[in-house]
Amino acid sequence: MRGSLRHLNDNGFAVTLVSSPGDYLDRTAAREGVRAVGVPMQRDIHPYADLRSLFQLYRLFRAERPAIVLAGTPKAGLLGTVAALLARVPVRVYVLMGLRLETERGLKKWILWVLEWLAMRSATRVVVVSHSLLAWVRRLRLLRQRQGVVLGPGTANGVDLTRFADSDGGARARLGVPADAFVFGFVGRLTEDKGVRELTRAFADLDRDAWLLVVGNDEGARVPDLPRLVRTGWLDDPVDPYHAMDALVLPTYREGFPTAPLEAAAAGKPTITTTATGAIDSVIGAYTGLLVPPRDVVALRDAMRRLVDDRERTAAFGARAREWVAGFAAEKIWAHLTAFLAGELSAVRPSVVVFTEARYGKAGNAWAAEDMAGGTGVWAGYRDVVGEVTVAARAREVPGAAGPAVGGVRLAPLPYYIGPRQLVRRLPRLGMAVSRLVRRASTVVVRLPGPVGTLAAVACTVRGKAYIAEVVGSTDALRTGAGMRVGGFLAGLADRVVRWQVRRAAAVRYVTAAALQQRYPPGPGVPSIGVSDVRITDADLSATPRASWQAPFTVVTVGTQETWYKGHDVLLRALATLRRQGNDVHGRVVGTGRYHDALRHLAVHLGLAEVVEFIPAVDRAELRTVLDGGDLFCMPSIQEGLPRALVEAMARGLPAVGTAVGGIPELLDAACVVPPGDDQALAEAIEHLIAHPEEWRRQSATNLDRAAAFHTNLLEPAYRDWISSAAEAR
Repeated sequence: MRGSLRHLNDNGFAVTLVSSPGDYLDRTAAREGVRAVGVPMQRDIHPYADLRSLFQLYRLFRAERPAIVLAGTPKAGLLGTVAALLARVPVRVYVLMGLRLETERGLKKWILWVLEWLAMRSATRVVVVSHSLLAWVRRLRLLRQRQGVVLGPGTANGVDLTRFADSDGGARARLGVPADAFVFGFVGRLTEDKGVRELTRAFADLDRDAWLLVVGNDEGARVPDLPRLVRTGWLDDPVDPYHAMDALVLPTYREGFPTAPLEAAAAGKPTITTTATGAIDSVIGAYTGLLVPPRDVVALRDAMRRLVDDRERTAAFGARAREWVAGFAAEKIWAHLTAFLAGELSAVRPSVVVFTEARYGKAGNAWAAEDMAGGTGVWAGYRDVVGEVTVAARAREVPGAAGPAVGGVRLAPLPYYIGPRQLVRRLPRLGMAVSRLVRRASTVVVRLPGPVGTLAAVACTVRGKAYIAEVVGSTDALRTGAGMRVGGFLAGLADRVVRWQVRRAAAVRYVTAAALQQRYPPGPGVPSIGVSDVRITDADLSATPRASWQAPFTVVTVGTQETWYKGHDVLLRALATLRRQGNDVHGRVVGTGRYHDALRHLAVHLGLAEVVEFIPAVDRAELRTVLDGGDLFCMPSIQEGLPRALVEAMARGLPAVGTAVGGIPELLDAACVVPPGDDQALAEAIEHLIAHPEEWRRQSATNLDRAAAFHTNLLEPAYRDWISSAAEAR
């Protein structure tokens, strides 16, 4: 805790420290520069006293109305989170610094499990101080999905690197340790769980000329009188012991994330510890120290012998430990905590929440879209005009997301589903999550059609809250059965629902100029605009139209393969027809999704395995390279709004053909538009451009001119003006 409360106080949080009254509370509050409130709490289980403490905390929280309650240690964590839940504190964070139940047995272990479960279920988030502890807690099924988090590299409070960095060389003399001896050290509470018994036995059997320096108060573990063993008792500032020792020994049974190995590393000393939970995170085995199994006296003794016998290796471990521990600097850990709490606070007080059908996964440690259409840049207008933006979307903590990273906005993860069956199973949880976000939002933006946007619009209607609608497509995917087998029967109903939701919106944005407006008109007097999500930059625009093409004639298509509505199967059949007619055509299909393998198998079945290249999702720069290598772009979709991929292809000067859905007819000449699902008509349109080079060149120039109309400098001012009027309308 040292320093972290002052850091929070200095960075926009008004901190009140609540603990049992006494001198320690007063001194800590004075040191951190924060307000203190004393509430008596017993460390062990005392039902009557605990209920009294719970009631006092509840009254305090009801009176103070804090935005965040941050509770740590088992008893304070339990009472604090439960009281905060009862007082309806919006952000309740339980800091899990270890699991006492890990070394208990029988009824007591079960009771402790129940108490931990209650504390965690009363919290909105659980900050776990190490990755191994988080894995253990998940195995015990104590956490809800995505509830637990490790901040940065872990630890409860990091380490003050400057505090332990330098020594005046007199530490051993002050502690009564010989200057030339090899000294092992122990710093911590003298309890059985800390492995004190194993430490003293291993030291007694060491058979080396070494000393043992023990820092800490007796708390149930007996430390025998042994030769060359020095005890200091508890020290508030154990800097001298760290500089006096050659290596720290911590043979613990369990930890959250031990601080002593970090302090030793800051002093340039290696650590011998165990592979127990938490402890294993504090040392890199055979690099900054040694790891041994817990409760293994022989392994511990042998590890101690190795360090005594190879002092050069011991010094190397210590030097590496000092470099490694820089990542645990207290200031960095405090910054992680401050950013985390600010994020949690913004989650319950979002200004703008956009409900979208996009799906997100992990790209490294950040959220990223699972396809190229899931970018969040277009919502920056809301952030700049109205306030902070939260994007509510399906998300899963699975690495490998290939689309654009979430930038400039916050992601509120919704229960993840793909397809109607998973949607039905997760619908109750999805509805509750959407309802909570709607309740907290000042401005709600729903992207229609889709289950997430529809649920948000319904929640707004129930609560009497206005919302802004963004119409980005139609329900034609249902009408053609692309969504589910019974989708065709539901298409009419879905269309009416979307039409009704758009009519009652306070403002409406369409991604088309006219097509979606005619199908889903806004209510009377409602501000509306037709402006695409697509933003073209100078880098996207080709300098000149295409002049010619060389065989083979390459057709490119781009889109998600999570469903069939992008019509990639239709294009493959059209390519097969063209090749049977003697045309030397090749294909490039860019995208990923659950039907990717099915499309590959279809290509093999149609005899296209050698001429169709399947390319996984790529970033924008790579996509430009793919498009520049093509001769024609094809958008064979079953349903669309105004497709980004088509505009980006047109910006590269590519001639294009597409289907008569959504905004595609607004982009392409009538001769380049075919009915959806008609592979024969698609083949004929492609063949026409192959056979007529002059028309192919004309389409290239026309498309380049039309794509320039989507330049961000042209669209953004009108878009932001509309956001201002939409914000006033709501």
